Amino acid sequence: MKLWWRFRSKSSLWSEYLHGRYCRNLHPTIVPYNRNYSAVWHRLCLIRDVAERFLFWTLGEGSISFWHDNWLGEKPLAQLLHRDTYTIESVSYYWHKGDWNVFQILRTVPVPFAQTQIPIAAGQGDKIVWTGSSAGDFSTKWAWESIRQASLQRQLLADVWHRSLRPTISVFLWQLFQDRIPVDTRMQQKGFSFPSKCQCCEAEETVSYLFIENTEVQGVWQHFAVLFGLCLCDTRSLTHMVHFWRYSTPFHSDLHIQTLIPFLILWFTKTQRNTAKYRGVPFSIDDIIFEFQRHLRTLLFLEPPVLSVGVHRPRLGLSSIQTAPLLGIQAWRGRRASLGIWLGIYTLHI
Repeated sequence: MKLWWRFRSKSSLWSEYLHGRYCRNLHPTIVPYNRNYSAVWHRLCLIRDVAERFLFWTLGEGSISFWHDNWLGEKPLAQLLHRDTYTIESVSYYWHKGDWNVFQILRTVPVPFAQTQIPIAAGQGDKIVWTGSSAGDFSTKWAWESIRQASLQRQLLADVWHRSLRPTISVFLWQLFQDRIPVDTRMQQKGFSFPSKCQCCEAEETVSYLFIENTEVQGVWQHFAVLFGLCLCDTRSLTHMVHFWRYSTPFHSDLHIQTLIPFLILWFTKTQRNTAKYRGVPFSIDDIIFEFQRHLRTLLFLEPPVLSVGVHRPRLGLSSIQTAPLLGIQAWRGRRASLGIWLGIYTLHI
């Protein structure tokens, strides 16, 4: 992409040579590929469609292409009008005495485009801008950030090792998102022969069914969603469910309690499943909620009090004092200066 930027900006003798050698009477974006051309030109042809999406031109002398350069701000005119044209008309061809020749433009493009008045910087050259950068100049960092696809899975695995989670919980979560939890169907895939049965109903025990789909666990998810004023997403994916909880608040961060809520639900669902499977205790959502609240109380009282008021508060219809008892946490009423203790409900000290 850097090569294409240098080539299109015409800032060197090398760029001018390539234009004269390969483009001549054609715009660089429509020059057909020829395998007899040089390896450098081959690399430019491979990247040009991607790189052109981030190029924008400000008008000065009007020497850029009217059809194939992006001076409108969205796309080149040839792409907006779906025209396969090889004309080499410059933007200044549609000017008259330093301003737009509207009558000539109307004979060429539809009325909505003809009415678009793009400012002209008289006495200056056309300037190329890299839209992926805040400064308008190309940089490898901004180019990479523009084209890369951020991995949700990587962020998820980073959240798993949160300092507020015990190592035992983190290891379990890592195994869960790597599909290494020994549920019945997973063991059957490994060659073990035995019937599969969920601990709360007669359905087959799979990862998605155990942790999301069955009605008992859905009651747990719904219980905590109501406390935080959320409407649960309809998904069978653990990854989507965790990211829903993380990004459903405008204050999403590693410090927010909503980052930990799904992890703790998954952990106590697993412990309740093991208790029901190996100890014969009936599967109960009340036990999951009770263990969750007890763990959260322990976690919050072990953490140092957060003294900043109003940091990372979720979108709740209830006040903090009203919400605290719902989570099984005692809230002391007092003046605003003394609210640092129970604000730990929403913010974890890292």
